[in-house]
Amino acid sequence: MPLEHAPSLSGAYGDIVLEPPEVDAGFWYSLIDEEAAAGFLDLSVRTMQGYRYKGGGARYVRISSRCVKYRRIDLREWAEARMRTSTSDPGQETA
Repeated sequence: MPLEHAPSLSGAYGDIVLEPPEVDAGFWYSLIDEEAAAGFLDLSVRTMQGYRYKGGGARYVRISSRCVKYRRIDLREWAEARMRTSTSDPGQETA
């Protein structure tokens, strides 16, 4: 049986794999706890808590006063919105 490959793009940095083929929408839209969300972004849990307190972090779901969950798609979109091409790149303006 032949191996299926993930879709890819060819560019200046070689082939870039977009997503593994076995990952479906359930992966991106399921809720994960703040520890897993922090790991997904390679941040500390305290940093995630600071973003929630001060604002400016990824969207989240407050299940109860002690239970906060994130969707991977929201974490990914938040991180992608912060992509820059140089240190002088201010990023997109938000209205």
